[in-house]
Amino acid sequence: MMPSATSRATDTDSALLQRQLKRFYNVAFLLFGLKEFFPQKPIPPNHASDDETIVTRLDDDVELYKCFVNKIAQICDIKHGGDTPGQLASVRKFLSDDIFKVLHGMTDEELKNETKVKEISSLLLLKIIAGSRWRIYKYIKDLVANAESCIGSCAMDSSPEVVQESHLLLQTLQEAHTSAFKTFLRHKASNDERHNTASPWSDTRHAIGRLHSYTIAVRVIIEARKKWPDLFDSPEIITFPSADKVEAPFTIKERMCTGKDLLNRLTTDPEVHQDYEDLLPHLQTIDFDNRLKNEIKDPEWKTTVHAEVILLSNLRRESLSPEDGPTRFFMEDKFGKYIGCSKPTCLLCDYYFDSFPIRVDRRKGHGNFYHKWRVADIQGPPAGAMVIDPVVEKLKADRKETIEEMIKKLRKEVTSVLVERRGLRGSRYDSRHTPSDPFGSVATAGGV
Repeated sequence: MMPSATSRATDTDSALLQRQLKRFYNVAFLLFGLKEFFPQKPIPPNHASDDETIVTRLDDDVELYKCFVNKIAQICDIKHGGDTPGQLASVRKFLSDDIFKVLHGMTDEELKNETKVKEISSLLLLKIIAGSRWRIYKYIKDLVANAESCIGSCAMDSSPEVVQESHLLLQTLQEAHTSAFKTFLRHKASNDERHNTASPWSDTRHAIGRLHSYTIAVRVIIEARKKWPDLFDSPEIITFPSADKVEAPFTIKERMCTGKDLLNRLTTDPEVHQDYEDLLPHLQTIDFDNRLKNEIKDPEWKTTVHAEVILLSNLRRESLSPEDGPTRFFMEDKFGKYIGCSKPTCLLCDYYFDSFPIRVDRRKGHGNFYHKWRVADIQGPPAGAMVIDPVVEKLKADRKETIEEMIKKLRKEVTSVLVERRGLRGSRYDSRHTPSDPFGSVATAGGV
């Protein structure tokens, strides 16, 4: 199941109380402002969201299954924001006919035949490239734009390592994506990534990793077919509508938009207030209060519901429905409940999953904080209808409790930032530098 790429649903008849939303975004805005002041703390090299060894062995079925679900999400994430219902139909047909049906039709003997597997892998990769051409074009454009600068910097360095690895850079990405080459790229980009700053090297490394991930996706999907053929036996593909981007469902008076005002509504802790007062002269060097006010009062400011939040919310609705009952996950006794994502989850999605009344695992997050995030909409009876839907009422109660828990977590985060004077941990990118790879780089899809 996956959310659709176009906006259809809004939540006008069962919106959260304005007062609760105002409290939530009050602390979110303050954290946004502090994030802009403090340098972002980069993710450690061995953090789960950017660790090359998330899947270390093919016999680790649990991690391989999660990797498989994430790769399916990736190849369906063909364009940022999506386009039309026709695109949704195209994605469903692509998954059904070009992926699942093709692999389901392979015999056990064919799956053991290396030549046949390479032939099918090459075919699948071509289909994925055609479907994901918008994203792939973007990565290629980034690669081309930055590689020239990288090569230019190498021209000023005549060390044997630079000469050797620059030669590799000119070969095909797949051939070049060796452990030595990855180490070389990481080394050249490491200084910029430690400070989360843009550079041709970090952007080149990121683009190469994203492009390479499509080749790995094919191999992961084929490996999943070998292990779990039932997954590919004519599955029903269901899409859930995405929510519209909507304007802030609250207002804050212009004279109440300063950092001090936001902090007053957040906590009465004298230690936290003193830490803020001590920090205030430094904050004002970046025109902190004006930047906060401009962000809060921005007429173009709109919120977005992330895909994994939509899926989790729909699972909750189904679990409360007397007709549907709880959703069953594939091999739940072994793999647990898991929602796959094309990219690591953000900080607020992590908070949402951790605070939600049902426990479902998700892809590990990169910690990035997006203050324009919002909870999923709840569709109830039409406005004015004299009907009380017990499922909708339960969903509203769940959502209220979830938001309260998230507010507590955000308060704790703001307090930590002020007291410890540290930035939030996160990444400049919303996807990984190094693709999840259970195979290393010793073999390739399609033999290329």
